[in-house]
Amino acid sequence: MHGIAGKRPKEEIMFVDIDMTGFIANGQSYEGAEKGCVGKRGSKGYKASFAYVHAYKEVLGCLFVVP
Repeated sequence: MHGIAGKRPKEEIMFVDIDMTGFIANGQSYEGAEKGCVGKRGSKGYKASFAYVHAYKEVLGCLFVVP
């Protein structure tokens, strides 16, 4: 583990915020981009999930979801 959050004692309570957001893909050749994922109707994009620890300002991970 390279981050601060992973080095804390296991007994310590840690709040992890998990969010999903969309990214618009403008262009013709974005692999895996799907219509209706984000923004305006018919626009193509990706969905991403993030795990974030606010206390340490640390992103634990990011996962791009292809519908």
